[in-house]
Amino acid sequence: MKVVLGVHDGLVRVWKFVDGEFLVNQLRWGEVRRRGLGRADWVDSGGYQFMMRGLRLDVARVLEAYRGIEARYYMALDEPPRDLDGRVVMERNVALFEELYERFDLGGVLVPVIHFYYPVELMVEAAERYSRYSRIVAYGGIIPPLLRRTRYRFPSLAGIALLRKVWRGTIHVLGAGSPIMLYLASIAGGDSADTSTWRVKAAYGHVLIPGKGERSVGRSKTWATPRASEEDLEELEAFLRRTGFPLANSFRDLIRGFTGRAIVNAWVVSRTNPRSWGAGGFRWLESRLSRIVGAGLDDAVSCLNEYVSLVLGERMREASRLPCLQDGWVGERPYK
Repeated sequence: MKVVLGVHDGLVRVWKFVDGEFLVNQLRWGEVRRRGLGRADWVDSGGYQFMMRGLRLDVARVLEAYRGIEARYYMALDEPPRDLDGRVVMERNVALFEELYERFDLGGVLVPVIHFYYPVELMVEAAERYSRYSRIVAYGGIIPPLLRRTRYRFPSLAGIALLRKVWRGTIHVLGAGSPIMLYLASIAGGDSADTSTWRVKAAYGHVLIPGKGERSVGRSKTWATPRASEEDLEELEAFLRRTGFPLANSFRDLIRGFTGRAIVNAWVVSRTNPRSWGAGGFRWLESRLSRIVGAGLDDAVSCLNEYVSLVLGERMREASRLPCLQDGWVGERPYK
């Protein structure tokens, strides 16, 4: 899976040190450009921010902003579901995409966005409708607000696996987050993903150790994140030197501050195969995902719909014990 670095505001000029692809939000492009990023590879429409601020989703406004940004891929304006009222939001997003597509006159590619919709047949329908226009689709199902309710973490990730069964082109996962989430998105079938975790973890005083996850090196103590051992730091330094990190000689000084940690983390994320991170404490999630990945389309749709129905009814114990999520299930009947 290809990893794209999300650039929030340009305070960390990561593009000076990391040779990779970058995603910016069109609402923050002015700040990023003033700090030296000349062009972006990917541009997000800012639909989620529009919605959270109570602003109208305006195609004309987004298109005008896009004309001022040189990029390869432009995300279509979309509305992330606040709740699981899938039909209404899906139809709204298809209409927004088609309106923007008709007026799109830039040199890059306009990318449609599919969220986790319920019932999940709506994702299959959306994929069919968007396939007339594009060979690449973005999946936005693992970003807020849906993930604020962690009970939906599994189905939102499983949406990637479902989409993979019907989408023949490229799937880009929006806002995949931590290395573990990148790993899970990869095994679910994502081809690329963007993440700002390199910056977020640095702000918390954490560095990313390839294959291990995050370790704390900041002054404040955190109960959830282990303190980096000398062995951890030696492993990280060796990785940086082995992969040609240009500031390897000042590594120990860099990780004392936010900017330095962010640059180190960005390098690690961009130079590490997401498949090497593993699921960590989310092996239960990997196990459930594997059931959907290995199932046929009809079985996957049935399983996900039944799971979400139970979750909506606050029947979490029954949801976790569904036969279709247990080891040995490969379709309509348990494997013998």
